[in-house]
Amino acid sequence: MQAHPIPIDEKRSGSSRAVINGEVYHLEDMRKVGGTVGPNAHQSRAAETEGMRTYLAVPLMSNGIGIGYIGLYRTEVLPFADDQIALLGSFADQAVIAI
Repeated sequence: MQAHPIPIDEKRSGSSRAVINGEVYHLEDMRKVGGTVGPNAHQSRAAETEGMRTYLAVPLMSNGIGIGYIGLYRTEVLPFADDQIALLGSFADQAVIAI
């Protein structure tokens, strides 16, 4: 991630969309988004260089404003279950309180 920093730009990454829209971003297979330019370019690079396959970004929301996110990924195609997503959402809520 340090080699490929992610600017907060809704058109460039799912993580940005999570922060800007305040919604969970769950991508079951990053290799299926495709593209070396445009809105999916970052996901394609991450899938290739980092071995990321399944990705989840949960926004950190403070007073209705996205201030960051918690992101998880898997190196295999294995979507996160609803209860896992809900648990990460609870962690995100607690992180905002701690911040």
